[in-house]
This record gives sequence, C-alpha cells and structure tokens, in this order.
Amino acid sequence: MLGMQCRTRMDRLPKMSLLAVLVLSLGVTLVTARQKQALIPDTRGREFIFAYPSNYDIPDALFVDIGGLSDGNTKVEVTVPALNFESFINITNTNVSRVDIPVEAVCTGNGFQNTTVLIRSSKDVNVQAINAKDKSIDGFLVIPSDVLGTEYIVPSYAVVGTEKSQFTITAKSDLTTVTITSEQELAFGTTLYTAGQEIIFGLQRGQTIQFQSKTDLSGTRISSDKPIAVLSGSTCAVVPQKTSRCDHMVEMIPPVNTWGKRFSLQPLMNRESGYIFRLYAARDNTVVKVSGATIRLGRQGQFMEFNQLAEFPLGINADKPILLVQYAKGIQTDGVGDPFMTIIPPIEQYLNGIVTFATFDQSGLTNISSYAAISVTSPSLFTASLNDVTVLAEEPDVTVNGGMFSFGADRTVALSAGSHVIANFMPHGFFSVILYGFGQGVAYGLPTGYNLRKLTCSSKDPQTGAVEEFDCPLQEEPQTGPPLSQFGMGIPCMPGQPCWPGQTPWMPGMASGPDQTWIPIPNLPSPERLPEGVPGGQIPDNLAEPPLIALYPGQPDLSRPLVPLDMQTCFPWTAITAAAVAGAVSMFVLMLLVIFTLLCSKYHCGQGNKPGSSSRGANTRKAIS
Repeated sequence: MLGMQCRTRMDRLPKMSLLAVLVLSLGVTLVTARQKQALIPDTRGREFIFAYPSNYDIPDALFVDIGGLSDGNTKVEVTVPALNFESFINITNTNVSRVDIPVEAVCTGNGFQNTTVLIRSSKDVNVQAINAKDKSIDGFLVIPSDVLGTEYIVPSYAVVGTEKSQFTITAKSDLTTVTITSEQELAFGTTLYTAGQEIIFGLQRGQTIQFQSKTDLSGTRISSDKPIAVLSGSTCAVVPQKTSRCDHMVEMIPPVNTWGKRFSLQPLMNRESGYIFRLYAARDNTVVKVSGATIRLGRQGQFMEFNQLAEFPLGINADKPILLVQYAKGIQTDGVGDPFMTIIPPIEQYLNGIVTFATFDQSGLTNISSYAAISVTSPSLFTASLNDVTVLAEEPDVTVNGGMFSFGADRTVALSAGSHVIANFMPHGFFSVILYGFGQGVAYGLPTGYNLRKLTCSSKDPQTGAVEEFDCPLQEEPQTGPPLSQFGMGIPCMPGQPCWPGQTPWMPGMASGPDQTWIPIPNLPSPERLPEGVPGGQIPDNLAEPPLIALYPGQPDLSRPLVPLDMQTCFPWTAITAAAVAGAVSMFVLMLLVIFTLLCSKYHCGQGNKPGSSSRGANTRKAIS
C-alpha cells in the first residue's frame, strides 16, 4: 500500500513539475517580450554621466529635474564625486523631483575638470539640467550613458566681448582616446592648434575636459574609441550676431549616427522677430530642401544659418544626415526673452510612450512663461495627450495638407508652472516636445525626449578597406491591435498605412485648432539666408597635417572613485526579494526533476505488473520529455 501511495505521488510529481516549468518559462517569455519592446534606444535611462559647461560667471543655481516614467517608486542617486556630494531621492509614479547641485560643479576655463555629475536610478527616468545665472540661463536634456556615441560635431554660436564658445567631453570608460579637429584656432594646454590640426588625448571614466575659444567653434569634429558625452554652446552668446545682449547657451549633443534627414521646425510663441536656425552637415555634399529652397553643404561639419521671420512651421528634408539647431533671438529684437539654443529631433527619432518634464519658472526676480512645441506623426494623430488631455483637436470641414511618415501635425501650448506628462501609447504613434520659456531678458529651451536609433550604418570592403555608409534598416512591426471602437475613438487610418481592424480609410475633413498647424504647408516663404562669412560656416581647404601629442598628459584623478551602484540604497528590497525567490523556485524545481529521474530509474516508475502497463508508462515518459 505504501508503495502504491508513493507511486501515485510520483505520478503526480512530473505534472506539477511540468506546470512549474511552464509557468517559469511563460514568465521568462513575458519579460523577454517587454525587454524587446524597450530595445529602441532613447533619452530615457538609468545612468547619466555629464558635466555643466561654464556660464558667463559662477551660476546662481545648478539643478536637475528627474522625472519618473512608471508606477511605483523609483530610487535615484545623484553624485558629484569630486565634491563628495551625494543626494538620494525617491520618485513616486510619474512625478518630477528637483535636485540642487553645488554651483562648484560647473566647469571653469580650458582644460581638465573635476566636475562630473553621475546619476543612477532603479528604473528608467528622464533627466533635464539647468544652469542658471540671473539674466543668463539655459538647460539641456541629459542623454543616458548607454546610448552615448563615438562621433560628434559641435554646434555653438558667435560670442561677444570676452565670452567663449565652448564644448565639454566626459568619458564613460577608462582609457578613452579622443581626437578633436577644430575649424578655428584652439588652445590645448600651452599649445595653440590651427584650424584643421588634430588634438589627441585620453580620459579615464568620469573625467571631463572643457575647450573654449573666442571664435565660434561650430563644426568642430570629435571622435573617440569609446563612448563619450559631449555638450556644447557658449558662456554668453548674441543672437543674431552683432547685437549687444548675450545669454548662456548649452545643449547635450546626440551622436552623428543618430542624426536624421526629415524635420518639422515650429516658430517660437510670442516672438515677433522670429528665430535663427542652423543646419549642420554630417557628411560631404549634403543637399537640403528648406520649404522649397535647395541648399548644398559641401563639407562635413559645415553649417548654413537662416533667419526665419515668418510665423509658420518649416518642413526640412536632406539627402544625408544633418543636425538642426534652433536659436532664440535676444531681447533687443522684439522686447521679449533672450537667446537659447535647442536641438530639434528629426522625425525619424520621434518618441513613443511617456515623457515627464518640468518647467523652469523664475530667474532671480524675473518670472518665466513656458511653452511646449508639440509635433505628432502617426496614423492616429489624436491619441497623444498632455496631462491626460488630448493634444490635437478633431474639428470637421477643414482642409488638411501634407504628411511626415504618413501624417503629422504641430501645436504649441502654454504651460502652467510645474511638472507635466506627455504620452502616446498607440503603436506607430510618435511625438516630439520642445520645452522653452521666456522672461524679461531671460530664456531657456531644450527637447524633452527623443529616440536615439542608429540611423547611419557602415560596411568595410575587406579587399580595399573602403568604408561605405548606408541607412540602417528599421525593422518596423506591422500594426496590430484591437478595434479602435473599444477605446471610443472613431479615428481613420492615414494614406499609405495599414488600418486597424474596424478602422476606415482616411478622408479629408480632419482639422486643427487655432494654435495647431498641419505640416508641411505648401508655398511658405523661404527663410532668409544670412550673408556669407559666418564664423565656422566654411571649412578651410588644404588642412594642415595634424601633429600628435602624448596620450593622457597629466589629467587629475577623481578625488573619489565612481563606485558601483549601491543595491541597498537604489533598488527596492521587494525587487531583490522577488528575484531571490524566483531563483530559489527555479533551483527547487530543477532538484525535484533530478530526484524524480533518479527514483524512476531505481524503482521503474510507471511500469506495473498489469498487461499494457508498459505502454502507459511509455506515454507517461513521453509526456515528461
């Protein structure tokens, strides 16, 4: 009887073990699927390493706004190792938390710096940074360390008086070799390098170097053998050139292989004088069409500057990757704001999902009014929301023009002070948001998030060594999903795009609100091209042979190493416990299977004395296997 009971329990064991294995396998499959969904690189991440470039003077405040992107708690650690500064915060859900950073963490002058900021978190977050001096502020979106690159081209602008055009470089890894080719004279240590000469040096993890010049460093080319973080701008720049009032300008630059070819550029709210924009070429012989006008950028790093007076959005297309930078004008042009610079993400890098951000509301005693320039491209335009309110309106009987991927629209909205959430979870629903603000003699601007897909790939001929570049293939999954009627939306699909089940083809008649514009709009006036001779606009021919200098010439060590993330302080114990329990369960199931196999081989499980029992035993073993 005991033997029969034992055999009965053993007969049950394989089914229970198999069920456990299936459950664990399903869990792994779900996790893997979620990881695959999150494989598209973007500006949301869990580690950020960067430094603040110089303002025109020691800033009044440095801070970062860190936005949560998921339900529950997100633990964040902000450190400046050289200053022994540490701050630990806990972000709930999609709130935004501000962390003040010591003003001593700003870079000063030419040379190596001990001012690196390191941010690490338990979940993905969005990070924006502000460098604020009374009447001289700007901000930038911080790019995570896992999507940093090895090739950059610097955007900057003309400066005034003793101010400087500048860029900073921070290493993610030890023994990083960096090569700089400037289009202007550039000092490194006691050596003055002429245009076209290479400067080669090394950085260790967490080390930062800053370069400054009285001339516009736009077009400077930077390359490295390991990923680096690059920020550029100026201590205080005048926009347009030859004006009197300046402002701090800064942006964190995306790697060249993430630059795109299609752009939507929106006017700045309440700026009657318009704005300046520049197009920077990633490669030689780039042809760009700007609202019907065609221009050619002959050399890598060359830029063209435009003065846009019309209050209309612009559609920009290029045959090779370019970087688009928008510059706000100084207060003397129309009595509002002051200069800032912001990266405009290409349409190919628009984001899906959720982004959180916060406004910067005051500089000294000056209040700042903030705005969000929202651009949407999607087969279903009306699914993007700002603070749970649909961004675009549906109104009948208004003619609609143009498209981006298939269809797109722009809208600029005024923002209340504080944090905001923009989201679009629909498949193929992408958006971009430029955050900016103006006060009396102050301004700031920055993108709030974008994808960082590798858009430019290359192959090397093993015989000749020639390198050929080409557009990286984008593997887009076909649209699938439930009927939109389940969401209460009667949204038609756009031309050239597959329809959802139950969705009808698009027909003219969708509309825009008073401050939202469909793009591209035909027959817009072309932007005014500025005169030739813009500093850095033309790259000199017959560049001199670059001299080499020794690697790692006397950089200071960090006063405190960048230690691995402390699990106890930055990760919730619930996650650690769950991981431990999952591992223990897996080991227990594996041990049970081994024990069962051994017992079966000893006691001949499933083989009874009755005729035909061997056949049943064979079926059982087959089910187990």
